[in-house]
Amino acid sequence: MKLNNTKVLIPGLLMIFCSLVFPTSYIIIKILLLGIVSLQFILWVIREKKVFLDKELVLVVLFTVAISGLYIMLGAFRGEPGAYRVITVYLFWPLLYLGFFSVLIYEYAIHSVIKVFIYALITITIYSYLYIGYELGLIPRLLYINFDLGQSIGFYDGYMEFSMYSVSSLLYLIPFCIAGLFVWDHEFYNKIRISKKLVVIFTILGIIVSVLSGRRALWLVIIFSFIVIFLLNIIVSNSSKLHNIRKLFVFSVFVVLISIISIPLINNYIDLDFHSLINKFDFQAEYERSSQFKALIDGWKESPLFGNGYGAVASVIRSEETPWAYELQYIDLLFKTGVIGFLVYGLVGIWVVKKTLNIAKRIKESRMVILPMLTGVLAFLVANATNPYLLKFDYIWVLIFPIGIINHYLHRSFNSKYGG
Repeated sequence: MKLNNTKVLIPGLLMIFCSLVFPTSYIIIKILLLGIVSLQFILWVIREKKVFLDKELVLVVLFTVAISGLYIMLGAFRGEPGAYRVITVYLFWPLLYLGFFSVLIYEYAIHSVIKVFIYALITITIYSYLYIGYELGLIPRLLYINFDLGQSIGFYDGYMEFSMYSVSSLLYLIPFCIAGLFVWDHEFYNKIRISKKLVVIFTILGIIVSVLSGRRALWLVIIFSFIVIFLLNIIVSNSSKLHNIRKLFVFSVFVVLISIISIPLINNYIDLDFHSLINKFDFQAEYERSSQFKALIDGWKESPLFGNGYGAVASVIRSEETPWAYELQYIDLLFKTGVIGFLVYGLVGIWVVKKTLNIAKRIKESRMVILPMLTGVLAFLVANATNPYLLKFDYIWVLIFPIGIINHYLHRSFNSKYGG
């Protein structure tokens, strides 16, 4: 089966789109798509008689998975309740996505994934406004489809907030698109066949949705993404710092002006009070997370070097159904894997970032892909510090996607030969 055809990629692209737009819901559809993509991958490997993955990258992923396997075994040996329940997250999904992302050796496959990211941002943004408008009585029931996204909304004194599963995807998509607006040139927009104006409009609308959602992590991640793309651009490019500062300043001013213009319109329906919004950053109220922090640190002190193993439970339980799952992901990682495991995972992450930056320095056109991807990944990792996003099938691909991008640029000769 030939994969150098966009139509063949449709099931895989739909799977990514569904993971972003419908996270944690419509599992049957995702399982069906997963089955189709798996079959396609097997047929491709049989036809080509090889997997197009760089050996070094495969070894790095296998090493990381093996370390995860050892910590699952440690948890099982200690009788921890969640040891076997996390096998798919730490062993199966990473290897599966590694195989799937080998298709990124084709340039058009990367462009297709980027288009999916943009379409997902557009879909989430439009649906968010439809939901808010419906709850305010501005959108008739006929125009609103009630998808299973865990929607809820609250209007308070001076601010509003709403919840929706897909809003979590904005933690990756908005930073990705912000970075894209900094580095994508006219030729790249032609390659992905998407208008720059469309990306600008929905990135700004997405930022406004983020403010209305009341999600502090999302607000911080958006600010963080401006800083990250600015620094990454300086690291990999030879352009002057003044040029980068100018681009950052112009876009930031543009976003602020659009936000200021939109405030009176929003105030017609919602009484916004920015003092109330700022008060949402009162971290003293985070009693539950502070109690988790203390319990996890106390548990880590009992086995500081090697940790307690995956599936371990601290003295504080967040969920009766999954008592081994905690919001403070990196403290939880330290509790479960100790200093040794924490350092191993950290060094692997640093190696991946360094590898992508070296490629971006060496291959100028790669910056169009690598800088938005890195910005999105780093922003998502920051958000993951206080929520276990990466323990879900819908988002675990975020960690493997950079491997697929690196693999693409290590197979440039193949890409040229087959017209990727």
